[in-house]
Amino acid sequence: QADESGQKVLNLDDLTDTERKLVEILTLEALPRDELISATGMDIQSANTSLATLEIKGIILESLGEVRLA
Repeated sequence: QADESGQKVLNLDDLTDTERKLVEILTLEALPRDELISATGMDIQSANTSLATLEIKGIILESLGEVRLA
C-alpha cells in the first residue's frame, strides 16, 4: 500500500507477533541477522522462519550482511 504522497505504508495488523517484533526493531536501524535475532530474544528457528516470510512478502531485504526494511 502507499499513502497520498506515494510513500509505502506497512500495515502491522497483517503480521504475526513475531514478524511485527522484527519489523519494529528494523524501523530503528538495519542490523546483521545475528544481532537482529539476539535483539528479539527469540529462538533462532522461529526468527529465521519469520525473516524468510517477511522477505517473501517484500517487507525486508537482506544485503551486504544486514537486514533492513524494503
